[in-house]
Amino acid sequence: MNEMEKPYGFWSRKIVLYIIAFLIVTIFVNWYLFHENFIPWPFIVCGFLVAAGYFMMLNKLLHKWLQLPEKDFIKRLFLSALVIRVLAVVFFYFFFIAATGIAFEYNPVDSLFYHRTAQKIADHFQQGDFQVMSYTAGITFSDLGFNIYLGALYALFGPSLIITRLIAAGLSSLTVVLVYRIAKNIDATPLVTRTAGISAMLLPNFLVYLGSQLKETLMVFLITAFVYLTITIIRNQKRSAMNIALLLSVLFSLFMIRTVLASIAVFTLAGYGAVSHPSKRRIINMAVTVLLLAGFGYIILHSQIGVEIAEFLSKAGTSQSDNMRFRAERDFGNKYALMAGIPLFISIILMAPFPSFVYVPFQEFIWLLVGGNFIRNIYAFFLIVGIVYSIRHNFRNASILLFYAIGYLLVLASSPFAISERFHLPAVPGLLILAAIGITHSTTHLRKYFSLYLFFIFLVITGWNYIKLSGRL
Repeated sequence: MNEMEKPYGFWSRKIVLYIIAFLIVTIFVNWYLFHENFIPWPFIVCGFLVAAGYFMMLNKLLHKWLQLPEKDFIKRLFLSALVIRVLAVVFFYFFFIAATGIAFEYNPVDSLFYHRTAQKIADHFQQGDFQVMSYTAGITFSDLGFNIYLGALYALFGPSLIITRLIAAGLSSLTVVLVYRIAKNIDATPLVTRTAGISAMLLPNFLVYLGSQLKETLMVFLITAFVYLTITIIRNQKRSAMNIALLLSVLFSLFMIRTVLASIAVFTLAGYGAVSHPSKRRIINMAVTVLLLAGFGYIILHSQIGVEIAEFLSKAGTSQSDNMRFRAERDFGNKYALMAGIPLFISIILMAPFPSFVYVPFQEFIWLLVGGNFIRNIYAFFLIVGIVYSIRHNFRNASILLFYAIGYLLVLASSPFAISERFHLPAVPGLLILAAIGITHSTTHLRKYFSLYLFFIFLVITGWNYIKLSGRL
């Protein structure tokens, strides 16, 4: 198959070479400008290899796996994802021991909190005491879920970091398969579905958290499962009691892990139920959706969930400005943080976060994400194309991704965590599918702008690092 015969969606060697050139130029220009404050080179080299390797492997695997029968593709996708993730668990376990002296990431405040709380919960579980609320006072409801999950694993297997992370690797591998299945329900074009699945399998952002005791891996699995179950029940009309029970269980679990994300999931369910089918079926969908939401709304209003939602809404107007002021005034803070706000964050929310090349104390963890953030900056071009294409040509099917992923990012843009990679992660499965749609349906004419986009991103990344450094001088 020569270049002219390839579908538009294939990554060509030309595009991969553009990307590699962009990576090299961006790294060396930033080193030239900020070399006195540059982060250690091993992190830069690894970031380059991860980003370049991602796009080279995506190109290679798309060519090799596109013609596979579906069952063979899914089996290969899951097993490859599992092998990659198990290797990541082992690698980061020993890497962090060598780098920090313990098997936790740099500055593991949240990880150690979850670990120690889970040990306490596990002790009670082993003694037959399951009255969790009595010995977890002070822990918010949106943090309680992950602590109980981790505590249950510790009760079963002991406080083994390796075992819990290997289980997380399994969940992450299932997430990859769910991304493929969701993509198939939205746009059945093989190039869309397999690009989405392989992209999720290779994305390093999912791998880094397998070296920690953070809740991001479980949270990403739950939101992806929620989207898949919602499509199964509403679009595919598979309204069995089991599917509905699973959907409600996943939704409740999300509330116990991150309240805002779960709230967006509820609105996604309502919006998707309203628009996903022609008018005859839409009435049935809306009736089912209303009943589900009414029942769940009653539970929310009469529980701690409602209290936390009310607190979030009461603080929403000032939390970002207060946090930006704190970031500007704290030790090692950035004076330019006071200039940031919702308009700025909305303008960059689809492209963010950006790789950080300049040294800032206590930010070593994000050095591991240089390559992953490069990848996200690059595929944002196709994400934007995919959003536009979906709105114009496939809104009914793609609406669930637009409501959940883009809706979450817009809420995030008004929060103190607008450019935090960790907080972006729950939206990434949906963004990968929309980007796969953009990759597949972008035209030759549109792709002419890709090199211009890379130049634009080069300027944004360089400007971002300049502001990050100069604001602290």
